[in-house]
Amino acid sequence: MERIASARGLTPAQPPEVSTLRRRVRVLRKRLDNLEVRRARIMMSLLRDSPVDVLAIGDSMWAFTAPYDEDQRHLGTMIAHALGPETVMHGVVGAGYNARLIDAYLGLAQRGGFRPVVIVPLTTRLVTVAWSEHPNYAYRAAVRAISRMPGDIPLRRIRKAVRASSPADFEAYDRLEITAFGETAPIGDFRRRLKQPERFGLDREGREKLLYAFHHGERVGPDAPPLEAVRQLGRRIASMGSPVVAYETAVPVMRGEELHGPVFRTQTLENQKCVRDAFQEGFGDSVEILRTGSIFSSSEFIDPEDASEHLNAAGRLRLTELLVNAVQRAL
Repeated sequence: MERIASARGLTPAQPPEVSTLRRRVRVLRKRLDNLEVRRARIMMSLLRDSPVDVLAIGDSMWAFTAPYDEDQRHLGTMIAHALGPETVMHGVVGAGYNARLIDAYLGLAQRGGFRPVVIVPLTTRLVTVAWSEHPNYAYRAAVRAISRMPGDIPLRRIRKAVRASSPADFEAYDRLEITAFGETAPIGDFRRRLKQPERFGLDREGREKLLYAFHHGERVGPDAPPLEAVRQLGRRIASMGSPVVAYETAVPVMRGEELHGPVFRTQTLENQKCVRDAFQEGFGDSVEILRTGSIFSSSEFIDPEDASEHLNAAGRLRLTELLVNAVQRAL
């Protein structure tokens, strides 16, 4: 599993000019060697070098731990440890990795002739307008680049320069209208209130309620355009012939219900069903989807106030047990 370890307080402070230079290098590298394409290069290198039994494509839930966790292992590390050293696992993990991007990664692996057991998340939030159209999380350029690469492409050619999201991109994004729990407004209106809650008369709970609405308040109908990417992901995995472990990304339903009432749980469950149905429709044959989207209590999230899907050690351990059992059945 790709993982970045931090040793806070152990690295000497760098002179300002060195820190500035390093930031510039990171920005330049990110532009000339897009991170998502770079991860495709790492994935193909590992697939070609040694047998990979399990390929996991994960969203940000795979990348976070809580500062207060005694067990600081990321989700992928927990799964790899539970599977044991005889099972080789690789993870491609990043913030907001949606069905389009996951399909692009798996398409490249398929063209290379690989068919490991595949772990994929079904993340309801990423099929809403607010998140499927977000300039930083749509990943359109990376998806196009990876999707055009042949399976035998030399590793040195798995590279792409991608323009960073511009102010104009965000201006267009902010003009899009969404309806979240009955309130229809431009996305920019939601974002401005979340960034400056005091200016708009929001106290801490008021801001949290708005954040939950922005993250989870859109209703996903069966004809929602982003669901086509979920169907395509199902078709992709079926055509690969790979055993699949599909699961729902967690939603902090208990806290959402406290803030918005019963409608939060009802709508969340309906949205999750639409996503499951889309994946099933694309896959064709009967497929097991782990119903993990609404099972976690507030105490199993890193910070229920931020409305995200990030699980703390207790939540990650419970999800690990469910995923590992499913992977072992698939293997």
